[in-house]
Formats: sequence, C-alpha cells, structure tokens
Amino acid sequence: MGDIVHTIASYNISWANSSGIFRDNVDEHKPRPTEHNFIRRASKPYEFWNNVIEHISNFIRIHNPSVIGLQEAGKTEMITDVAIIKANYNHHINIQGPACLMTLWRKDLGEIVKESSGDLGGGHDLGRPISIIYTTKGYLFVNLHSPHRLTVDGQQATISDRVQPFFDEFKIDLTRIYVMGDFNNPNYLNSNPLRLRQVTLTPGNDAETLSCCYKTWKPKPSEYRRGGDYCFGQKPSLPLMVFPSPTDITGGSVASDHEMVYASFLSNPDEPPKAGGAKRKLSSNKRTRKRVMRKKRTA
Repeated sequence: MGDIVHTIASYNISWANSSGIFRDNVDEHKPRPTEHNFIRRASKPYEFWNNVIEHISNFIRIHNPSVIGLQEAGKTEMITDVAIIKANYNHHINIQGPACLMTLWRKDLGEIVKESSGDLGGGHDLGRPISIIYTTKGYLFVNLHSPHRLTVDGQQATISDRVQPFFDEFKIDLTRIYVMGDFNNPNYLNSNPLRLRQVTLTPGNDAETLSCCYKTWKPKPSEYRRGGDYCFGQKPSLPLMVFPSPTDITGGSVASDHEMVYASFLSNPDEPPKAGGAKRKLSSNKRTRKRVMRKKRTA
C-alpha cells in the first residue's frame, strides 16, 4: 500500500459576513479598512455569506478535501446543513468570546477521541481560538486563529505547548499531523517550516502565498499584500495554493476578505491486518479446547 494523499484547506470567512453587516450599516467599522471596504459592497445582509457557503461547497466538490479549518465562522448551522458537508464531514466548533472557529474533516478520517478548545489571545487579542482534535484513525488536526502580537517563536512555542498533551497520551504518526489557520503574523513566511517541539511541518513553498490584506483601499484579491493563511504537514505533495474567490465585475471579492488556501500532503497508510493472524488464533483455541476435553475424559 502506498501513501495516502490528503488535501488540507484553511479559510478565514470574515466575521462581518455572518453578522448581517452590509453597505447600510458598515460605517462604524471604518477603523478596519480591509473588512470595511470588503463588506460595504454587499447590497443586503448576508449576501456575501451565502457566497461563502457556495464557495466552500464548490471547493469540496472539486478537491474532496480531508480537512478544512474555518476562522471567523458564524451561523455554523448553515455550514453543517449543506448536503455535501452533512453527508461526508464531521465537525468541531470552538467559540471563544465573539470568535468562532470551525473544523470540518471527512468522516472516513475518524471520530473524535480527544479534543482541546482554547484561546490563544489575551488583553486586546481575546477571542483567538485554537482547536486540537485527535481522531480514531490517528489524525491530529490543529486549527487556529492567532493573535497579531505573537512573535514567530511565540507562535511556535504556544502551539507546541497546546499539542504536547496529545503526544503524552497517544503514539501519534507524525505524517498525520496537520496544522491550518490564520496565523496573523506578517513576520512569518509560509515558505519557512513550522518548527514545533514535536515535529517540523512545511507546505513546501519557495515563496509566500498572498491571501489577505489590501495594498490599497480597493478590495481586490489581486492587491493582497501579505500571507497569513497557511496549511502545514510533514510530507508535502502539492504546495500551498489559492482557491480563488468569486469576484464582481470590478475584481472585488464577493465571498470573504481572505482567500481560501489549500495544500496536499502524504500520510503513512493504515496498517493492514496481519495475514493469517485470525486463523492462527482459531487454531490455538481449538488446541486448547482439545486439551480441556482430554482432561475431562480422564478425570
């Protein structure tokens, strides 16, 4: 049996999307220019939110991802009620203050054995969730929305600390660890490895993938100025790429103020059962029963 290919995705779907904010009630959000200029083009509440749902559905139909980490999620019941998701994916929701993190993974990757729902934030950065999920098939998923103020070393040390209890309890296959999220750190480049205490992960990129934050006040994905949305694994197969947002005639996104990113990785195959093991056990049981019967006849 060869390695298994897994496609891992991360998508910040914009808190404004699921909050009913649109052009008629957006002015109070001017201090946040990226989100303000994105959502002010919506002509009615939840217009772009419906586009996000369709965008996620299209991605699943095309790429059959193993895992999707969603940040700034809201109205999660509308996501889990999508037919293709309801039929094929498990989900985990982590709410920290006003922030919601949602993780979707294919049902064939197992049920939850252990999970951890925490907040990476503090002070002005409260509401920065991190979810860690370990499944019955031995997969470890980490989905996070990092604070802005963590240094690169701080991010990696914090993730390592959160994951360590899972390593203490389980024998984890390092090829089945996937980390995804909005890292919110302009000093970190996804072309660099994610060095955790337990394992070094990489998307295998040579250059940064731009997925958020406008160069100007024009809300066009083509003008994003930095990355921040990453997917990491140990054995990269295809590097981090963008699944392009739907846009209007001006080139502005009508789904989210982030791009969905995804990458493919290889994991070790499931261990096949040992041939003949059950038969040998049955034969052994037969010999035991025969010895017991002989003893009874001679008693």
